[in-house]
Amino acid sequence: MKSARSRMLLVALPLVLLVLAASWIAAEWYSAFPAGAPRTFVGRQSCVECHQPQVAAFSGSDHDRAMDLASEQTVLGKFDGTVVEHHGSSSRVWRDGPRFMVTTEGADGAAADFEVTHVFGVHPLQQYIVQLPQSVPAGPGALGHMQVLRISWNCLENRWFHLDPPDVPEALQPGDPLHWTGTTQNWNSSCAVCHSTGLKKNHDPLNNSYHTTFAEIDVSCEACHGPASLHVEIARRRTLFWDRNHGYGLANLKTPNHEAQIETCAPCHSRRRELTSTWQPGEPYDDHFSCQLVEQPVYFADGQVRDEDYVYGSFLQSRMFAEGVRCTDCHDPHSTRLRFSGNQLCTSCHLLQHPAAKYDTAAHHHHAPGTPGSMCVDCHMPQTVYMQVDARRDHSLRAPRPDLS
Repeated sequence: MKSARSRMLLVALPLVLLVLAASWIAAEWYSAFPAGAPRTFVGRQSCVECHQPQVAAFSGSDHDRAMDLASEQTVLGKFDGTVVEHHGSSSRVWRDGPRFMVTTEGADGAAADFEVTHVFGVHPLQQYIVQLPQSVPAGPGALGHMQVLRISWNCLENRWFHLDPPDVPEALQPGDPLHWTGTTQNWNSSCAVCHSTGLKKNHDPLNNSYHTTFAEIDVSCEACHGPASLHVEIARRRTLFWDRNHGYGLANLKTPNHEAQIETCAPCHSRRRELTSTWQPGEPYDDHFSCQLVEQPVYFADGQVRDEDYVYGSFLQSRMFAEGVRCTDCHDPHSTRLRFSGNQLCTSCHLLQHPAAKYDTAAHHHHAPGTPGSMCVDCHMPQTVYMQVDARRDHSLRAPRPDLS
């Protein structure tokens, strides 16, 4: 009798344990944040614990240095008393103790001293931002009326230069929208959204004042992955599963369809107008932005970039886009560097299709290897120089047609 009871316990115990385990797993699966759970910005320090290699690659990248406070470490230009002459006007860059100063023509036409509070970019040029007075001061943690100076630092030649607008070689007068004090050089409305993370312009039209805020000063993790508070909460629960309602709690950029990722890069890498101020990574681009049409004179007649069109408009025309190629096939998303150097950037895919090196050979490009013209990008991605020193490549990746260009 005792033996039979023992055998029953031996049979029942695994079943009980199995039921308990199944119940626990089911509870783990069905335990989820509600569908409308809010997501807020938490900053890159919340990412370091689990994503050290990605954060290490990101540190020092162009995204990491898209904007910063002006300091000895971030200012590249030499504020040494140099005078920059431009169409009969003079600007002087100098130091006032720890402060970086520029004496230049203000909005009223008179020369005045302006303190550089922030830097913009690192390569191939660096620009400088000053604050102008406004009727209503910006609140705590906010920036007021900020303007980007046209006096800029050429990082390629280590010299100062005046950054003229495209096709405007003459002097700009105060009151002109293109003057450095004009609307086109306004940081709050024209530049900030693509150089910082979680930006809110907060323009007060009644007083024409700004109370602009951001989650992080530069282009940080959440600029591409979206607000990460929910992701951090889910990860710290240490459950068997990610959340059944929210997945990882971030924008899903690794979908089989490549457009989700591309449209996360596109808002800052396209020439477009904002239709809303609510876009978040992973949401459809066209619901929030109106992309510049491929038309003259902004583009050449064959569709290649002419004006400063960035890359999204040209890449949409390419066979690469049609075949499912995405940004991260060529660009490392964290370091922002190219994944390969030289022709290997192209042959890493094309040699798989053509193992006899059909393309990376003089029989195809008609140039001696290693010389200009032998590089794939020289013909298929011609570059145009913008901002006087910034060479950018066309991303339509078309076969060159001299008879049509």
